[in-house]
Amino acid sequence: MAQEIVHKLKYVIPRKLYPMPVQGYIEGRVVARVDVPPLRKNAAVSGDKKSVSKKQALLRRQSLNKSKSASEAIQLPQSVFDAILNIE
Repeated sequence: MAQEIVHKLKYVIPRKLYPMPVQGYIEGRVVARVDVPPLRKNAAVSGDKKSVSKKQALLRRQSLNKSKSASEAIQLPQSVFDAILNIE
């Protein structure tokens, strides 16, 4: 049942710029886990041949944005809770 809830949440939770894990816990143990995919790919991993310094600067900017987004409070829309309650 936890697998079913987690898979349903994967498609209902709004996507962010970075992948987010969705986990189902029961008594402190992770029973089910799924990653919500990001909105876009990491630009530093693409096949473009860029200079090393530009790539490092891009990675620095992305890591700063990632740490900022990790510290933000996540707001879930009402549809997420409705999806959980509609499971048979």
